[in-house]
Amino acid sequence: MLLLFGAALAVPAQPPPPPPPGVAVTMPTRTDTSIVIPQFDVISVKPAKDSMTRMQFTPDGLRGIGVTVRFLLDEGYGGIDNEQIIGEPAWSSTEGFDIEAKVAPADVPTLAKMTFEQRRTMFQSILADRFKLAVHHETRELPVYVLSIAKGGPKFKPSAPDDPAATTPRRKGMMMNRGKLTATDAQFSMLVTMLSRELGRTIVDKTGLSDTYDFTLEWTPDEGAGGPQPAGAATGPEAAGAPPTIPGPSIFTAVQEQLGLKLESTKAPLDVIVIDHIEKPSEN
Repeated sequence: MLLLFGAALAVPAQPPPPPPPGVAVTMPTRTDTSIVIPQFDVISVKPAKDSMTRMQFTPDGLRGIGVTVRFLLDEGYGGIDNEQIIGEPAWSSTEGFDIEAKVAPADVPTLAKMTFEQRRTMFQSILADRFKLAVHHETRELPVYVLSIAKGGPKFKPSAPDDPAATTPRRKGMMMNRGKLTATDAQFSMLVTMLSRELGRTIVDKTGLSDTYDFTLEWTPDEGAGGPQPAGAATGPEAAGAPPTIPGPSIFTAVQEQLGLKLESTKAPLDVIVIDHIEKPSEN
């Protein structure tokens, strides 16, 4: 099971204790382009103690358990796919690290104004600072899927405002089991990321949708389909799950019939990250 709940990305089979009250944060859904992305003031990186992955954004930074360099690369450069990273070492996908990174106190208010997309670009500074990453960019024409609105329009609507009388706030974000994705007040960009990971190919979003939404998507997964998972991808039996007993639609059919969107295969020039240097971090 994959959970993408606002600031927390997690799917351990045996989850660690919940964070202290106030640690989980809600991020804005609209980007403030005037923000200058801050740098982390303190970064701690240690070899992971177990193979499960958990990543959570905090008011002053982030903490991760069992995070791979591959994940930091994929997400830190905007949710890119396998073909857009060249030259990474084998250990980047197999060795996990426990990471804690914090900005200076003066930068905490800026952090609170940053979207998920802005926050994940800060993974690049972890890679440069602790893994000595050096890269250069190239442009190559690669296969992509274009996501657009199908005839008849979207079959889901923006999420309703929270009920002020509710005693507990809704958990916001996405939850994904094999062949099923449930969104609750989730940013549309999360769906784009999830589809990209499931299909193992970059999604070019041409829907123009930028609000937060509630919806459910169900399909029959192809065996062996999908690329590397975002933060929180479980590596044990829970990640594989059990295939549906009753055949259902492909993800392409499900996206069109259930969401009113469509995926079309084409090629497009994409930014490719070529790794010139990377090394395992020294002990803190």
